[in-house]
Amino acid sequence: MAARVISEAEAAKYDRQIRLWGLDAQKRLQASTVLVVGMCGLGAEVCKNIALAGIKQLTVMDNRCVTGEEYGAKFLLLPSDIGKNRAEACVSRLKELNPMVEILSDVDSVDEKQDSYFAQYDVVCLTGCIPHIMKRVSRICHHHGVKFFCGDTWGYFGYFFTDFGSHPHQYVEEETKKEESTLVKKEISFVSLTTALNFDLTKYKNVKRLPTLYFVLQVFLSFFESFGRYPYTTSHDDTERLMSVKEDLFDQWKLDQSILEDSFARHCKAELSPVCAIVGGVLGQEIIKAVSGRGHPLDNFFFYNGIDGSGIVHQFN
Repeated sequence: MAARVISEAEAAKYDRQIRLWGLDAQKRLQASTVLVVGMCGLGAEVCKNIALAGIKQLTVMDNRCVTGEEYGAKFLLLPSDIGKNRAEACVSRLKELNPMVEILSDVDSVDEKQDSYFAQYDVVCLTGCIPHIMKRVSRICHHHGVKFFCGDTWGYFGYFFTDFGSHPHQYVEEETKKEESTLVKKEISFVSLTTALNFDLTKYKNVKRLPTLYFVLQVFLSFFESFGRYPYTTSHDDTERLMSVKEDLFDQWKLDQSILEDSFARHCKAELSPVCAIVGGVLGQEIIKAVSGRGHPLDNFFFYNGIDGSGIVHQFN
């Protein structure tokens, strides 16, 4: 990712950002290419945030078409977009947000792409994807040193995961000593998504210290893997299925069922705009930090609970 020369127009547009994190960081940001898969509510928020920040190129990918149920959290779509491809329908609104960013669309299915497709980007971010696809793309990105993110929201709950590859990620962070601020070079290492999801909880000593939403994540990914979709908003049967999946997982882990109360199934339906905005805001900021090399990255899970308004970072290593 080679730094580029910033024009006078770009310097004027991004003046506040340059003052915040420096010219070199802005140059790296404007030389970066990002792929966002899944134009759901969370994907739309992420695209909005990184487009406004001024990356070089943003590719949005989704092979689904807009339906009459697409509104609420998906603010990039309009009623006139019904029947159109979701990625193509979002392009014009994203270009309006920042004409200086090159916005591209890809209407293919993510699972049809070859490894080389993902290796061409600086950042790949998956939203709303089935677990085995996330694990496959995570492995590809980890191997090629592509910065990888994945995330989702379910009702009041949301999460994202971060992995910057097999080699340590280098960044700078501002430190203040004796009222004098200096930039200090640091580095951080990451684990893959498969490693983070496949911990043997039967032998994990700190199970009770795990965020409750880690178990919610496991339940949802297991449901998605089994049924090929998330639970329907108005389906009582899907609520029962969620609780059944939870019981099976906790039996498998030999854990007390009370660690995750069954009430979680009542709070995880539909996309809620505020939850998408909060999780998408934090995730967008992490992508900006990743490509600019400025600031300590979150490592490696971020969980958001909209019921009590808490955000928790949990690291598996």
